[in-house]
Amino acid sequence: MTNFKSSADRRADSVDYEKNNTRVVCLEVNTAAKWDPSDIGRLIVEFHEPDHPTNQLESLFYLNGMQFQLDRIYKSTTTVKERKSADRVLLGDHEVSYNFFVLLFYFQRGRSLYTRAILGPNQILDGPADVYTQPSAVSPERLNVLHNYTLDNTVLIDSRCQSTNCRGQLQ
Repeated sequence: MTNFKSSADRRADSVDYEKNNTRVVCLEVNTAAKWDPSDIGRLIVEFHEPDHPTNQLESLFYLNGMQFQLDRIYKSTTTVKERKSADRVLLGDHEVSYNFFVLLFYFQRGRSLYTRAILGPNQILDGPADVYTQPSAVSPERLNVLHNYTLDNTVLIDSRCQSTNCRGQLQ
């Protein structure tokens, strides 16, 4: 038994749900950051690359604009209660902070916990494109969706792996 559910996905988000623009995907991969066919090959290569030495992590941190991305995801975790139903109670207190996310970035060696992708935008953006919809943009993940953003329940992942939580509350 799995939590996977089918979901209608638009290949191009700017086009409506039309026959040639719609496909059925697993709900867990139906994200704003679209998977690109080249993602799989790049992820395989990155998975096997050695981790960055500590002295290179600081350069990677600033090169990929992590200070702005981590500030944004910290703010997103503090508003989780405003976006959730009053009936949905998360276990534990909200414990994470901006500094926690910075330490977590270094602890995870600048990589996504699930895919080992290097966190941060993977392409040069031109125009007003939102960096946070890039496949490798950083995203906070609760290991147990029924628990709050606590120190032992929160990791960093790439946005291509972040899905809308539709699993609901266990009864």
